[in-house]
Amino acid sequence: MPTVPRFYRVFLSIALLALPFLFSCSGKPPQVHAISFQLSLFSSDVGTDGKGSSPPYEKLSVFAQTTDEDGLKNLDSLYIINDGAGLYWKLTPATWIEKEQSGDTWIGTNGIRMADFSPLPRGGYRFLILDKGGQRDEREFKLAAGSPITAAMPGFVLSGESITIRSPYERTVLYVLDRAENPIKTVPVLSGSFPLSSVIQGEELNRAYAFLLAAFDAKGNVGLLIEKRLPVRSQGSAAGGTPENASAGRGTAGSGAAGSGLTANVAPASGQDGAQVPEAGAPPHRFPGKAPP
Repeated sequence: MPTVPRFYRVFLSIALLALPFLFSCSGKPPQVHAISFQLSLFSSDVGTDGKGSSPPYEKLSVFAQTTDEDGLKNLDSLYIINDGAGLYWKLTPATWIEKEQSGDTWIGTNGIRMADFSPLPRGGYRFLILDKGGQRDEREFKLAAGSPITAAMPGFVLSGESITIRSPYERTVLYVLDRAENPIKTVPVLSGSFPLSSVIQGEELNRAYAFLLAAFDAKGNVGLLIEKRLPVRSQGSAAGGTPENASAGRGTAGSGAAGSGLTANVAPASGQDGAQVPEAGAPPHRFPGKAPP
């Protein structure tokens, strides 16, 4: 009967003793409990090339209610995957948005778009999340088949100290953003003209960098977003005022970093009120055959 050299016997003993420790540290896989998504049409006066306004393009906001018994810091990456189109978008803790709502943590993005700004492919998508140990969970969602968004964009004119809005939609909200695209203020609005000072003034105005007008088309179940940058202005140049057709008493709290959809803290389920602010769009990767990882 062959014998095992002493060195290997010692190594094997150490390895066997370590097995319970390794299994105990393997951790629990992350869990995706729910998915919330919103398809929107987005337009900015900066344009897709960063130089000027351009035609609106589709952008998808998608978030998942996520837990991990080993802590959310154990999460490593997430993928938004369309197997039929052979496309995926990868995000990491440095690029995704993490928000708390009603005690739940939602992780996702507001910036899913095509590289050439064409309409997003319809059909099934997978939201796949992985932890640092490679354990995973996923949940599917679907963009209903149909033609690209055809809903009319609301009208939004920013001229000097005046704002003019023309919106046929019942739910229209004006967000004031700082340079990092964090909302400073959320104001539900109606069609009409009103002074800039009725929306924002003082220190808030000094911090303001852009406006985002967000409307929701209930018939088409899509968001309609227009971003306009404020002109460079001197400190404290606006006077006080009272809005005649804009009230600050409604609306949701501000969100962090960018979005689409209609909530301020996390992208809501389709048809809910509120909206996230849009971040810079994330173009997809293409994969041959089976999707990563």
